Amino acid sequence: MHGPERFFAYFNETSDGENLSSSPVKGRNRDAYFSPKHGGDHFLVLYNGGYIDEKDHSPYCTKMFSFSWDGTPGNIYVLNDPIFTFCVDKKRKKIYGISKTPDYHIVEYDWSKE
Repeated sequence: MHGPERFFAYFNETSDGENLSSSPVKGRNRDAYFSPKHGGDHFLVLYNGGYIDEKDHSPYCTKMFSFSWDGTPGNIYVLNDPIFTFCVDKKRKKIYGISKTPDYHIVEYDWSKE
């Protein structure tokens, strides 16, 4: 599954003669989808898209995507407050996230109007 910007992860393979490992290629890797959560008949993921080596890179996200369980894209949500993790209340159709803008706080999003 590719993100909306269709980028790939780049890694260098390293070996010390015994162990094989990998390391990211500086300046080429970006955050993509993370923090998947069950949303009932679909799942939700945060999306970042930022380059992880940039000085001002933040793990906080302003986009959330929904997908069906077979991977079909659903909705794109643009969040007012950037969050780095969240939980889903499927019964009330609420999403609760943690933000730090301007200070740490809990945000609530309603997706019942879907």
